Amino acid sequence: MSTVNDDLDTDLTSEGRQEMDATSDTPAIELLKEQGAVLRLPEGPQLDANDLSIESTDDQTMIINMGPQHPSTHG
Repeated sequence: MSTVNDDLDTDLTSEGRQEMDATSDTPAIELLKEQGAVLRLPEGPQLDANDLSIESTDDQTMIINMGPQHPSTHG
């Protein structure tokens, strides 16, 4: 989600243009989008669905866990 920064010293890694930006160089709106990609529920034994505050953004980001990919892990 972060943009590419060509000014970073990429001599230490082999990532080149795929090198990730420092968090301090990422725009605030982008950081908010990245943080909003995870649904955070309050902890505790009593969870009321009416107490949840869910913010929706203009994007359609979805995180899908595809599970194990190696055949030997399926039993």
